[in-house]
Amino acid sequence: MAEDQRSIVARWRSVRIGGRAWRDLIVEIEKLEEEGIMLHRNAAHRLFRLAPSTEPNERDLNLVKVSVRELGFPEGAKISEIYARAEAIGLCICGVEVAAHLRLQYPDQPQNESLWLAMEPQKDEFGYPVLLLVTRGLTCTIECSCLGPKGELGRDAQLVFCGPS
Repeated sequence: MAEDQRSIVARWRSVRIGGRAWRDLIVEIEKLEEEGIMLHRNAAHRLFRLAPSTEPNERDLNLVKVSVRELGFPEGAKISEIYARAEAIGLCICGVEVAAHLRLQYPDQPQNESLWLAMEPQKDEFGYPVLLLVTRGLTCTIECSCLGPKGELGRDAQLVFCGPS
């Protein structure tokens, strides 16, 4: 692996997933609403639909945060191209459960940061790809966001992948 690729796959942070039911995770997020941590209803619905259960056992995941540009796409790219490049350098897509745990374990997320969860894209009612977005604007949220008809992300979009153990 080239030196520049090694710097891309460096661990950004670790999150502990598993060991709790969805209902417990959602209740925990809802308890934090007064502190500005929220889960949009469409995201909650999508989380339940995509992964009806969470991992039964706790485990730590190493996460890697990388921009589309850092993956070698100076003008942005289709999500399929982004994922292929990420896989080539040892990164993997995440399970949807990671979004809930990341939201809970990243309360100090910088203002105006938006992180796309690298996950299996879902389709909206028009057939366009949708990913989960862990973001902090006025509040800290998990949202569902559409990639549009071309399924593309811009060069400055930040994605979170699962990295090497």
